[in-house]
Amino acid sequence: MRLVSWNVNGIRSAVRKGFLDWLTAVRADVVALQETRAELEDLSDDVRRLRRFPHLLWSSARSRRGYSGVALLCRSEPRRVLTSLGVDP
Repeated sequence: MRLVSWNVNGIRSAVRKGFLDWLTAVRADVVALQETRAELEDLSDDVRRLRRFPHLLWSSARSRRGYSGVALLCRSEPRRVLTSLGVDP
């Protein structure tokens, strides 16, 4: 299993700079993203519906829009997702 982590410092900016091409080239099973700075519903369909990663888990700082946020892109469905933040998976 190959796990890759990246602080994207804004997912929309990363997409404009070639994130989707990188995602194809990295050949990971799980990709962890930090500092996504976007709500899932604000993203384009090509980001929300990645064929290679059908299981997308997204957590944004709802109290402060455009701030912080993390995501997991998984090729296989996780059996369980745990968080120490007290948020339901």
